[in-house]
Amino acid sequence: MGPCGIPFPLVLLYIDVPTGYDFFAMTKGMRKLTLDMTLDLQAQHLHDESRITHLTAKLRRAEGRLSQLNEYLDEQRIEVEWEDDEGEAGISQAGTSHKRGSRGRTSEGGAAPPR
Repeated sequence: MGPCGIPFPLVLLYIDVPTGYDFFAMTKGMRKLTLDMTLDLQAQHLHDESRITHLTAKLRRAEGRLSQLNEYLDEQRIEVEWEDDEGEAGISQAGTSHKRGSRGRTSEGGAAPPR
């Protein structure tokens, strides 16, 4: 009887190993291969984490620069027509130019700074 009283047949597994085959050397080689693959995956994970950290820092710097630009435009009372990546459009006026991903032309006719 097996677990929970369920009958099961007895299965014997025989592995035919060729003469002169060093099973223990093969096992050692497989363990080394597994360890190497695990270390490679861990190194890739650390590399990915490092890239994410760097990209996050760059994003924070870009957000800071956009904030400074918005403050400047507000101080100068410059209106900017904008359109975001989803096709939504509008005009940013002094004190309201906090729309991310915007680009367009200033009310003075010059091109808005590139994003």
